[in-house]
Amino acid sequence: MLKNRYVYIMFAFTVLLIAFFIYKNISKTYEVSPILKKNNYKICILKNGETVDETIEKGIIEALNSSGYKKGKNLTIEIIKCSGIKEEQKKQVRNLIKSDKDLIITIGPEMTEAITTQTDKVPVVAVGVSDIYVKKHAQNKYNLTGVLKNDLILQELNTINRIVPIKNIGIVYNTNNQNSINRLKYMKEALNKQFNINILGIEFINMNNFIEKIGKIKDKTDAIYIPENEIYYSYFDKIIKKLNDEKIPVISDGAVMVEKGALLSVTVENYRMGFDGGLLAAKLLDGNIIPCELSFKNETDPDIFINMAEAKKLKLKIPSDIWQKARKMYLYEGQSAN
Repeated sequence: MLKNRYVYIMFAFTVLLIAFFIYKNISKTYEVSPILKKNNYKICILKNGETVDETIEKGIIEALNSSGYKKGKNLTIEIIKCSGIKEEQKKQVRNLIKSDKDLIITIGPEMTEAITTQTDKVPVVAVGVSDIYVKKHAQNKYNLTGVLKNDLILQELNTINRIVPIKNIGIVYNTNNQNSINRLKYMKEALNKQFNINILGIEFINMNNFIEKIGKIKDKTDAIYIPENEIYYSYFDKIIKKLNDEKIPVISDGAVMVEKGALLSVTVENYRMGFDGGLLAAKLLDGNIIPCELSFKNETDPDIFINMAEAKKLKLKIPSDIWQKARKMYLYEGQSAN
């Protein structure tokens, strides 16, 4: 009799425990609610101040305008340039969450992580995060949706290989930036699966150190890949001059760097990413939906950017099909098609 009673008690306890966890998970779903209708919505665009952020920001605002949400009319937009110092950043994020915004739009993985680790209630649209980031950090984040920017290094190498054969490639990274280290690791794995290419990691500490390293590997690499990053961007004129002197082509993942002198980029244009992020934000402002009910937008149709002046300097011939696709939108002022 006592044994049966013990079994019943354990069974009841197990059922209650399962019910508790189910309730906990269901209640978590509703920590974020649809945005209520109002005459004026308050949103924030959170960025870290990189040059590319300005183009993304412009796309976001124009998408909101096109959807009927206009600054000064029915929309108040606060734009915050977040500090690179972690403690200052945390303080800015805490103050932002306390400011009772209807919606927060983040640019890049660092800003997205800064917000989503602090709130499950405020709707967040993340622009420019990778699917790797989403799988790792965004599981069960019911207040999060956004626009993916995935690495297109495989497409870039397929393209550059038709312009100049690549057997060795240098990849620039920064040990002070965990995203940069993770990206180098991902790129090594991806390239080893698809190409028989030797990969050289080139740590960027400062310009003098970089010049010294290029001098040592100039005969060991056919091209150098430089990710879109404000640190590299601030030195880019000097970097390009050095690599031009050594006749080493530069691949980048951003149109801004092609304008500054990189040879090639296969990437989703930043304005387009921002515009798509703004459209997602507008859907949330319309109400009746929460972020997790909107799938992340995956940009699947990248643009080819080619700097024809740089190709001419390096005496490289662009295959006609690549030239035709890139030429339609991305022949920059002052550059020759010949």
